[in-house]
Amino acid sequence: MSDIDLTAVIRARFEFKALKTWTGNEGTAFQANLYFEGKKVAQVTDDGWGGELRIDWAGLRYNGTIHTPSKAATHAAKAKAKLDEIVAATPAVEFHGSTIKVDAGWLLNELVDFMLLAKACKKQTCFRRPTDGKGSYTSINRPFSPSMKAYVEKNYPGATIINEEVNAVLAA
Repeated sequence: MSDIDLTAVIRARFEFKALKTWTGNEGTAFQANLYFEGKKVAQVTDDGWGGELRIDWAGLRYNGTIHTPSKAATHAAKAKAKLDEIVAATPAVEFHGSTIKVDAGWLLNELVDFMLLAKACKKQTCFRRPTDGKGSYTSINRPFSPSMKAYVEKNYPGATIINEEVNAVLAA
């Protein structure tokens, strides 16, 4: 899990559907449809070559004004305003020794990472050992259960069980 709290994004009912991932030049690349309150509002793309995340809001111009009047464009404008509100309320984070203000692209990238991790946690027991690097984790190809928790705690002292963190965020 990252230093960014995604609870506000999840509570605001933002989610990705039709998520496709592939290996890019600088990490995981993806393309997905962004939904807000159950309605598609944008297509989001990270080409994996560094640079900014591309958010194509339905019916909106680059500056956020409505290009084509429609219910979809009005809902996309509402979603963009809500995402901007969440970004403004998100505190800056420490990143490689610098304090950086979080933007919408970073927040949505974190949401994709969280979704992929939550998907892995459905079928695996995922945990972070003290020796695992930031952003990496270890998994056992067995569903998380009390017996798996006991196994991890016994065999990997000091490990943080990611399944519990994911469940806590989803339950919030």
